[in-house]
Amino acid sequence: LRSLSVTYLHSAVSQTLCPCINPSHLYLPVFESCSKRRSDTVDIEHDSFTSCSWSLKISVIPGNMSQFTVLHKIGHGSFGDVHRVRKTSCGNLYAQKVVRFRDCRNVFSNFAARELRALEEVEHPNVIKLFSVIPSSNAFAYILNLLSIDLHQFVLLKGGQLCNKNIQNILEMLLKGLAHCHTRGIMHRDLKPSNILLTDGGILKISDFGMARSVNEKTPDRSYTSQVSTRWYRSPELLFGATNYGFGVDMWALGIIAGELMINSTLFPGENDINQIYKLLQVFGKPNIDDWPVVENLPDYGKIRLPELIQVAFELIFRTSMKESVSFLHDVLFLNPEKRMSSKAALHHAFFSSFWGGRNKIKKPAVSELIDPNNTFSWKKFEFPWTYIE
Repeated sequence: LRSLSVTYLHSAVSQTLCPCINPSHLYLPVFESCSKRRSDTVDIEHDSFTSCSWSLKISVIPGNMSQFTVLHKIGHGSFGDVHRVRKTSCGNLYAQKVVRFRDCRNVFSNFAARELRALEEVEHPNVIKLFSVIPSSNAFAYILNLLSIDLHQFVLLKGGQLCNKNIQNILEMLLKGLAHCHTRGIMHRDLKPSNILLTDGGILKISDFGMARSVNEKTPDRSYTSQVSTRWYRSPELLFGATNYGFGVDMWALGIIAGELMINSTLFPGENDINQIYKLLQVFGKPNIDDWPVVENLPDYGKIRLPELIQVAFELIFRTSMKESVSFLHDVLFLNPEKRMSSKAALHHAFFSSFWGGRNKIKKPAVSELIDPNNTFSWKKFEFPWTYIE
């Protein structure tokens, strides 16, 4: 078993699957030391999520899916299908994400293990909730919040016409969820509109933690892979091959999402990594060594002959946006990641100051309140409530 990069604790799993035993937790994969592994591939990154055996604190339902009725398929991911299911005991609706083993040896994907570990660590109104994990002979089923729409679909249904209040509300909820993840030491590393979901009550939830990594402040020199994040939302340091980075990669992605909401258009739709870098330089100009000294040391920086381009003022790109909106983008979209505003600081930006006045707090809705059983809900006419969640 030690010869495998990921192995199951077969005794623990077999006990969990036994119908006569009802364990309170499930022991998941043991990962070998990474001393003999390469560190330039996403799938074999080594961190505290996967450095040793760990157990989920959430409830695990042993046996099969008899407690749930599968209604229909609602999506397909890298590791399996996502179905809409109903819990037979109470009638509540959930999403079931099935993660299958990678091969006949029951090898559990590092991505899936990290997602489970990350969802165990974070519990916040603006982060998708993992209710339980159901093991079977060749897969695991995650029981998650059932969300009806993602941010990309919402913008399309609204015709791209989002008012400032809607944009501010979306970004505030996104920042709150992201700030909580960062406080818990977790980088998401794959923020994009399709990974940002919305409930029928207008509550935003960050999802898809398959690329998530833990950040240990005691070991700031840890190396990670640069091949993360969807290209259009990938930060400059990742495009130049950085392997030592932090929460700034998430803040860059958030800034790109914010800019796209403001102008209803993709900001930097690069066709490949080189084209992506060129599109960034067309707006930000060639990196200034005085402003970003370490850029010369990044692995791929010297491999590319960069054109001498001059930075374009954001005011010319976001002509219809408020001054505070442009200022917000300036503070989160620095080429130098060290200068980007943190998620906590961004919540206190002037962009949100007018938004904070005169609102009432709302309680977190129950799962049953988030689904419209009669399908009469219309996202096209939806406006975010002038409310917020602590």
